[in-house]
This record gives sequence, C-alpha cells and structure tokens, in this order.
Amino acid sequence: MLALFGPGADDICFLVAVQGERIVGYCQQRRERFGPFGVDPAWRGRGIGRVLLARCLAEMRAKGFHCAWFLWTGRDAARLYEREGFRVVRRFAVMRYTLDDMTR
Repeated sequence: MLALFGPGADDICFLVAVQGERIVGYCQQRRERFGPFGVDPAWRGRGIGRVLLARCLAEMRAKGFHCAWFLWTGRDAARLYEREGFRVVRRFAVMRYTLDDMTR
C-alpha cells in the first residue's frame, strides 16, 4: 500500500488498533501532516484515540519532525486534540454552491 504514495513513502506512518479480528481505530501520518484518524463509534471513550494519537506523534518526533498539523476535525475529536496540546492556528470558511438552483 505504501507504494501507492510514490516517492517519500518511508515518511508515512499508518497505525491501526485491533480488537480480535476487527480494526477499531486507525491513524495515518505523512511528514508533518496528521490524519486521517478515526475510532469506530462503538469503541470510542476507551482511550483508543489517545493511544493512537500518542503513538503517531511519537513516530513523528522520532523522524525529526517539529510539528503536527491537520486541516479539519469534528467537535468530539477536537476535544481530544486540545487535551493533548493542539491549538487552532487558522480557521477556514466553507463555501457551498447548490447545484439544483439553475436560475444562474
């Protein structure tokens, strides 16, 4: 799978949390960009996200990166990130165009 990313594939870290035969969480990182990241809703609240985040950030530090960033998150995940020290440094506007409106 890493070959699909082309040059620099050795900079990719992909972690999974497994319970029995089932993947219940995942985390991906490439260079300083973090994510996608997720935990199965049925398994949230058990510390899986915190462990995945800590392991991913440790891998980034070990590779010599100085910061970790991502572009968006939901409210629940934002609480985890903020507890772990992430801070909002920029906000984006979401623009939408309704395709059903053919009056233009």
